[in-house]
Order: sequence, then C-alpha cells, then structure tokens
Amino acid sequence: GMFGQIDYFLKNYPQREGIKTYYIAGDDHEGWYTQREGVDIGSLTEMMARKQGREDLIYLGYMEQDVILPARNKKGKTVIRVLHPGGGSSYAVSYTTQKIIESYQGGEKPDVLLIGHYHKAEYLFNRGVHSVQTGCTMDQSPFMRKKRLAAHLGGWIIEFSTDDNGAITRFKQEFIPFYDNNYYQKWQHKK
Repeated sequence: GMFGQIDYFLKNYPQREGIKTYYIAGDDHEGWYTQREGVDIGSLTEMMARKQGREDLIYLGYMEQDVILPARNKKGKTVIRVLHPGGGSSYAVSYTTQKIIESYQGGEKPDVLLIGHYHKAEYLFNRGVHSVQTGCTMDQSPFMRKKRLAAHLGGWIIEFSTDDNGAITRFKQEFIPFYDNNYYQKWQHKK
C-alpha cells in the first residue's frame, strides 16, 4: 500500500548530514495515486518525512520541475529541468530523449535536462540542451527482463560552468556504474 511504501522509503533512503535530496514524483507508479485518487504522493512523502524529523527531503513537484540558477549578472539564468515522464523505453537509448527535446518550442528549452524513468544512463547534447538520462538504483527486475529492458545502475557527477549571463560554457559528466548481479538471482526459481 501507499503508506507502507512511503515508510519503507523513509526508513531505507540514506540520510547524510549536510546533504539534501530534491526530488519529483514521476508519472508512473507514484503518479497513479495522483491520477486515480488525487493524492500528491510527493507532498505526502515530504510531510511524513518531516513528522519523522527528516529535513533532508525536498519535494519539487509532479513529473517536471525547473530549477533556476540566477546568473552572476542577475539578469540571466541557467535552467535545469528535472523530468520523470511516463511511457515505455524506446528501441534506442537516445530516441526518447531526442523526441522530448525536439518537442520543446523555442524559448521553453532548458539548459540542462535530467531525465528519469527509463532506467538508462546517457548524455546527449541536442538543440543546445545538455541532457542526461540519470540511470537508476534498482537492478533489472523480472518484469524488465521479460520485456528485454536493461537497467543502467549507477549515478552521475556533473560539473558545469556558466558565463555572466547564465549560458553554459563547459559541461562535464561522469557516470559511475554499479554492478550487483546477486539481485536477479533472488528471483530465479530454485531447482
């Protein structure tokens, strides 16, 4: 159930002094609560975290949120869009990212696009947008194996520089993979 999942998350998600996690709720599993019951699962999770004394989890919004970094000249800005869309994986790792970026009209493109949901790790520079598929922290499930979907486990370190107007002048990304082959073995039938 919903509360059991939130409790599990709050008990198991690491908490480190001085580190805050900014998150969005996706348009899939947790989004179903939003779509069916009208429950904003992200807000509920943050509220339950506060009740447990956790101040490290900051909810940004549902499915898509822009994080604005003001430029040094206070006139420009750098826009980082965090996106957790729905839908399935495409035949090629980069295809969905390309189509998302191509769908943005002039003036609404972010400078950086961080995409979750697809369990893939990828960097792409298209139409002036630095996009990163963020990978995942969950190994390939039986469902994913059945659908022939790979899970790219790991995380990114991203560094970038901007000019005085907020335009990105340098973008450096490093993916740190994680390998854990024991997870899937738990799901296999014993003989």
